[in-house]
Amino acid sequence: MKPLKIITLLIILIFNFSIVKADSYQTSSPYWSTVKDGPTTQQQAIDMFFKGRDLDPIEGIYTVPNWGLVAITKHKDGYRQYVIDIIFSGLNGTHETTYIKTSNPNVFDFFERISWEDGSWYKFKTSEGQLTLRNGGKSAENRYVESFADFSDSDILTKVWPKTLISTRTNTLEKFKLSEDLSEEERNKKLDTLTWYNWDNPENHKTLLKKSNAEIYILENEYYLKGTKDINQYNWWFFGSENINTDLMVFSGDQTIYVRYKDEGYVTIEDWKSVKPLDLITEMRAIQNSWKDELKEDGRNYVEELNWIEKPTFDSEKNAVYFSYEGSWNGKKGKYKTMETSSIILGRNGHLDLSFVTSINNETTKVEQQQISNLAKDFTDGIDFLEGSKHTDYKSGDKVAALGIGGLVAGTLGVKALAKVGFLAKIAPFLMKFWWIIFAPIAAIVGMSSNKKKTPQKRKRKEVDYD
Repeated sequence: MKPLKIITLLIILIFNFSIVKADSYQTSSPYWSTVKDGPTTQQQAIDMFFKGRDLDPIEGIYTVPNWGLVAITKHKDGYRQYVIDIIFSGLNGTHETTYIKTSNPNVFDFFERISWEDGSWYKFKTSEGQLTLRNGGKSAENRYVESFADFSDSDILTKVWPKTLISTRTNTLEKFKLSEDLSEEERNKKLDTLTWYNWDNPENHKTLLKKSNAEIYILENEYYLKGTKDINQYNWWFFGSENINTDLMVFSGDQTIYVRYKDEGYVTIEDWKSVKPLDLITEMRAIQNSWKDELKEDGRNYVEELNWIEKPTFDSEKNAVYFSYEGSWNGKKGKYKTMETSSIILGRNGHLDLSFVTSINNETTKVEQQQISNLAKDFTDGIDFLEGSKHTDYKSGDKVAALGIGGLVAGTLGVKALAKVGFLAKIAPFLMKFWWIIFAPIAAIVGMSSNKKKTPQKRKRKEVDYD
């Protein structure tokens, strides 16, 4: 029986060796795949894996030396790595690596697909290894176990997005001033990661703001960012700060238009008759004057004079208010002028607040300022709350806002007239911190893929067939 057992054992060993030899290369694995179900651009990776949630330190987009761009994203209890843009382009969009957590939050075990070219396709094996996060998650080191991964015993992965994480419930933002920290080429690449609407194949169309249930008419020569994440990211890059609660940011020639929806309830209009434009501008001047010494001491620019370009006007048909004013400034760069044009459009459950930011200079005439103000008014005419959300759809029992339209205008301007003291106390820190955003000259998209900035067309929105 012993010889038979020996012969049987030899047969088993030979059989097993043939299986190992046959399986020297693999076509599939539970740790990787050749199915192209992943992203093939950085923006696709952001949209597919990272948008609208907080990220773990390992997550993000990395470059791998002599390989290319990869993305690591959470998957079940571990993480997956997808190749985005690598030298073996036929594999772009596939799952390449599975990372497994260890007791050390900076160390992960992994199983990675190792690839070799084989005619028109590739051969694969699986290598074990370990990844260690470095520099607070800004880079990582992969060390391989198997000798067949002989191109290197380790790889240094450098994180290219995001470089700095600011975690909130809804946003993960890269915090730095883009224009100061990056070359023009790098700036272009950063801006291209944002979702630009109406940039490619531009056309006249309406865009819906879901929160407000309102449509905004967009002209062919306008392009825009939509959603707080991309808008805040743009403002971090250009201004070093967020633009709080902005839902839409439209670039229209020499104007930037900020649209915010505030669901504070139905705004009554009975107090409009109490609005006195002279009282409003007088108090605005007094407030600016009270800030002057502090702003000077901090080396910041300050307002010397404020004047109405267009006094607050109520459009009863549109249930909207328009106003525009000029600011004469002084500071580090000498004297200059800015203007702000604003609109407030009332709905059933809240209101839209629009700010129009435009570059002007000391040579800009009153007539030109009025033309700019008129363009802003015409933009507002292209905004409509949909049925059920209009101001006229109000029903008894709906939530009513704390301020009527007169108080809302006063509060928007930061003055006490008609506005409640508690309301002003709540917005005063915002006004002090973000006043410069309202007045700042337009920061146009410099160096995008093509020069798309155009002089604004004269708008005739009321005469346009929106359908």
